Amino acid sequence: VAALRRGELITKSDNSSDDGLKVANSKRLELTATSPQELAGKGNFAGFREVLSISDRALNDISSALREVSATAQGSDAALLEEVLEANLKMRKEINVHIQEKLERADKGGPHVLGLQQYFHELQSGDYGGLSPRGSRKNSKSGGAAASGDKGGGGIGGMFGW
Repeated sequence: VAALRRGELITKSDNSSDDGLKVANSKRLELTATSPQELAGKGNFAGFREVLSISDRALNDISSALREVSATAQGSDAALLEEVLEANLKMRKEINVHIQEKLERADKGGPHVLGLQQYFHELQSGDYGGLSPRGSRKNSKSGGAAASGDKGGGGIGGMFGW
């Protein structure tokens, strides 16, 4: 037991298995670090699209580096570790694709939903769907608050006459 504690009984094959486990664990940690949520909290990014792009690039880099696990470890353990890491990688790539689809839908909208692009275009056009901010021409012509001299309060309450 004392020799085992000192590491004197570890054979070469046990040592390569340990090395394989260390490499597999480091790849697992790298995969965890590619999570968009994890990246966004640690970096200084211009936006979530940049975070997603970096996550995708990191996943591609890790994908090509997964072969290190089977090169370091020996036997069936290596193949199993690599298979588990590849499944993790595939799941993370699918999550990124799903997030990208949701971002595009938020921007462009869907069949019955306005996207942010349409929303901001509508705001620029000045068409508020029958509503207009206090003090606007539409309100002044109808004898609203602006016609009576009230300039309206700031913020959303002033916009809707509250």
